[in-house]
Amino acid sequence: MPDSDTATASLSIEIRPGVSFPDWSVVSSDRVRAALHDIFQVFGVDRCWRDFSPAEDICRRAILEAYRQRGRAPTLAQLRAETAISAPDVRETLIGLRHRDLVLFDEATETIQGAYPLTEQETEHQVHLNGNIVHAMCAIDALGVGRMYGCDVSIQSRCRATGQAVRIVTADCGRRLASVEPADFVVWSGIRATEGCAANTLCPLIAFFSNDAALEQWRRREHPHAPGYRLGIAEAMEAGMAIFGPMLATHQS
Repeated sequence: MPDSDTATASLSIEIRPGVSFPDWSVVSSDRVRAALHDIFQVFGVDRCWRDFSPAEDICRRAILEAYRQRGRAPTLAQLRAETAISAPDVRETLIGLRHRDLVLFDEATETIQGAYPLTEQETEHQVHLNGNIVHAMCAIDALGVGRMYGCDVSIQSRCRATGQAVRIVTADCGRRLASVEPADFVVWSGIRATEGCAANTLCPLIAFFSNDAALEQWRRREHPHAPGYRLGIAEAMEAGMAIFGPMLATHQS
């Protein structure tokens, strides 16, 4: 496992002028740095961001803004209207974003199925955002939503092992935790090759658990040999902020 300095040095990519991914400034835990390094390794960060074009950036940001405004992904017609990108170019841009695994796009139906951290599929991670309920792809994604949008959110999810409910509220525009009920919940950040789509492979291994005993019970039953990191809620929020804080930012905060 690389030390935190190596991880930081090797994983810093300018995704738009003045904005770098990830935002290491919000990470204080060496365990979070190590977890992020391994997530980025299996996710294929270089594939995601290499030669990322302004058109791709505009398109992806418009999708994320649609979730903020309407609580769902835009249609292609809405996306064309909001980006001023022509119909053929919007479709090709979405195909490119799908190959980068930054957007979930169904070419057959020409529908946008999600853009990390949010998805059109119902998941166990519900985020109350701007009067709407949106679904996050995993626990870390849910914890990064507030920071990405610069607003406070409430998250309702459940323990993957026992089904016990958890409610999390953020403060300071998504920069810190206001409350976690019950307080003993933890996050397991499993590491698994994405096979081209992290939403279907990696994200299901990143979940909330009511306590360490529930996590270990689930791991022994479901994934006894799978690598990963046990994170406290505050640590998992650091990871979420580091990943998603830069997504809509116009400057490094």
